Amino acid sequence: MDSLVERSYQVRLNFTQPMLGSRPTTNIARAFVLDRQTKQLATELRKAGVPFTEAQAQAAEQVAASFERDGLEEEETDEPVLRPTAFASDAGGLYIDAYVVQSFLKAAAAALKLKVPGKSANVWANRDLQLLTWIFAPHSDDLRLYLDRDGKRIQMADGLLERPLRAETPTGSRVSIAVSEELVLPIGCNFRIDVLAGCRIARDQFKHLLDYGRFQGISQWRGSGHGRFTYEFYDAD
Repeated sequence: MDSLVERSYQVRLNFTQPMLGSRPTTNIARAFVLDRQTKQLATELRKAGVPFTEAQAQAAEQVAASFERDGLEEEETDEPVLRPTAFASDAGGLYIDAYVVQSFLKAAAAALKLKVPGKSANVWANRDLQLLTWIFAPHSDDLRLYLDRDGKRIQMADGLLERPLRAETPTGSRVSIAVSEELVLPIGCNFRIDVLAGCRIARDQFKHLLDYGRFQGISQWRGSGHGRFTYEFYDAD
């Protein structure tokens, strides 16, 4: 073990609710809008008497041509604005970044008012999570935490989830359509917690923070219950 690392834990998250991707992307926005507009136009063409196959082909061609001509630039409009998000991915599959778990631990510590020895207990707890607690892949220093299902890495999202978001702005009410890649159960993820020398957070306190995952999950739209999890916790060999 590294001389700076005082102790390490292996953790497995077993998600109990579907997950949504959280990385912003314009590609999903384009695909989502193309698909929706194509379906709408194809339906109108079929109502006008165009055969099904021909209606699908015409709709796809017309919508694609419209996008090429007009692009997908954001304009001042009363129409809902798309806010698309996706899962991080590479040749190895879909993954979450290590900082996502570290951010969860910090948020849980704040919510549960985690206290450690010291005059300013909450301040020291936040400091130790920020500077003396590090998240890595299970058996390397990789910061990509791959998502798995039935013992295999997940290679692609299961679908898209659309939901409206409303916000009040200086110019009035503004509606966004949040579109996110979605994974349905089962989903799992493994990672390692390296605790550096001097960290005041005890083993059972890390488990206490992970317990919060039953109520507040990780990744996009977690306030609605998405990304909730249970966990398995072991001392690293």
